[in-house]
Amino acid sequence: MTSPIKTKPASLYLKIKYWDTEQEYCLRRWQRAVMNFRLPIQEILEASPSLTSFVQEIFVKQYRNGRKLFLSASGVSPHLIPDTPEFSLEQALDQNWLPWSPDATSEGTAQ
Repeated sequence: MTSPIKTKPASLYLKIKYWDTEQEYCLRRWQRAVMNFRLPIQEILEASPSLTSFVQEIFVKQYRNGRKLFLSASGVSPHLIPDTPEFSLEQALDQNWLPWSPDATSEGTAQ
């Protein structure tokens, strides 16, 4: 059985990158989805702080797994999505951070 600490980060990173192409269509749904992936990861890390270094070690690998999932689901050209994350693990888990500004979203632009 695969541990959630191995699979949840890839799904979180997928949601963060997928947002770039879907933001105008589904702002609230994506915000909720990102939060639904963040909370269990944070709970696992709070319960087992020793896993923090492990999650940091697999961060780029899991981002790349999420990227593969995103490319498969979206049909977006691979060269449009960076091979390495443009955000840190801390940002990805921060409930107050999003790779876009909700104000900019209403204007049709991401940040």
